[in-house]
Amino acid sequence: MEMTKQASKLSITTWMVVILCVFTCMCNAVVPLPRIKARSASPYAQFYNTQTGTSFHPIGSSYVQLYRAGGRGSHSTFIPGLYDAKAAEKALTIMQQSGYTIVRIWCFEGHKWLRESNPAFYSVEGPYSTSGPELYQPYIDNLLDFLTRANRHNIYVQIVLDATPKNSFYDNLVNTGDSDVTGEVNREYMTAGAVKAKEIYLKEIVQSIINYDPNLLSTIFGYEVRNEIRSVSDEGPFNKDSGWVLTGNNKKYDMGSAISRQACQDDNIKNWANKCVAVVKEKDPDAMVCCSIFSFYCASQKYGLAGKGLLPLNLPGSWPVLPSTLLQTDFDYIDMHSYIPEDWDVTLESSQWSSLDKTLKPFMCGEFGALRTVYPDVFAAADALYNYRKIILDSGFQGALLFTWDTYVHTRWTAMEDGGVVNERLSPKNEWLNWQVDKNWYLQFWALRENY
Repeated sequence: MEMTKQASKLSITTWMVVILCVFTCMCNAVVPLPRIKARSASPYAQFYNTQTGTSFHPIGSSYVQLYRAGGRGSHSTFIPGLYDAKAAEKALTIMQQSGYTIVRIWCFEGHKWLRESNPAFYSVEGPYSTSGPELYQPYIDNLLDFLTRANRHNIYVQIVLDATPKNSFYDNLVNTGDSDVTGEVNREYMTAGAVKAKEIYLKEIVQSIINYDPNLLSTIFGYEVRNEIRSVSDEGPFNKDSGWVLTGNNKKYDMGSAISRQACQDDNIKNWANKCVAVVKEKDPDAMVCCSIFSFYCASQKYGLAGKGLLPLNLPGSWPVLPSTLLQTDFDYIDMHSYIPEDWDVTLESSQWSSLDKTLKPFMCGEFGALRTVYPDVFAAADALYNYRKIILDSGFQGALLFTWDTYVHTRWTAMEDGGVVNERLSPKNEWLNWQVDKNWYLQFWALRENY
């Protein structure tokens, strides 16, 4: 009799464990989100929910954590030993409660000073001696954990994949060949080795998600294969004002001709972009791919020089890529950044906005923000950011993301300042303008802004 009771107790306990395990698995299961894709439309191309057919507006924020030591700082969001899963969960919970639809994150390529610090910190690159294409699994595990949490909160993710992992395998590819192209910035998209390294990196990233759970792929709003792609005129080939140069796309360009110089940037960007898109969509045909840019107004001293062949040479620093060039690539959409106090209309026109066919691909603003030095009061910053986002959306951009959520050590105001003052102002659920007059004002009725 006693044995029967013990067996009964064991049986009940076993079933309780089984039920608990099943419940836990169900809670942690990845349920595919409806795919978001891009479509042409008039007057502006759109994002849309492929399940419902309704337009989709990516409204949200970047989620960025920084590690600082000895006067230096670097991305640390998913670094093993620094990743804070509880903080990420809290952030995503508030984002969902606030009505946001997207979060933007960085998959960081790594840096020498982090690897050589004590203790050493590795990003996606892992130890520098890594001799193959594989990515640092502990970092990838943290990235996948965040993606899974975002999925559970019905929040899409735009993942920034800057450069390539800073380890021996990838660096050897990036630094080989095409001697006319010098410097890290220009080589990234103008040399055959660097383009190949990028293809391998993107393939590894997408495959990592597939290996973990293919259902997670739909959580990715877009793969941003470069943040603010640009050229620099103090690196080859653009530091020359004469002579012919050969680049990784196997074409020659005359550095004495503004037209040829501009073609050098444009042709190589298109080649790089299309190869990036191809390798991502080989693994995930439904994925969206983009890169982000800044305007010529944002580029110091370069206003009015869009399309002038990265000239004159006495203006050093960054030269942005033209949105008209990106419209000719296989990218699904275009992401342009801007910060207060920049005039949004002037920002757009500096990059030839009025001449673009805006029905082809959606535009979004993946970064907007306000410097603390410009708005020393958080309430003034919140109002300014609210107004700036409205201007951005009214211009035809389909979405806008604040930079950043809670990076308090940054120079810019964040969403969660002083208990969330900025978020209270920007939260779609707190904004009465969720209800707005339809653009066709003569219909004289209010229309709900879908998924906003």
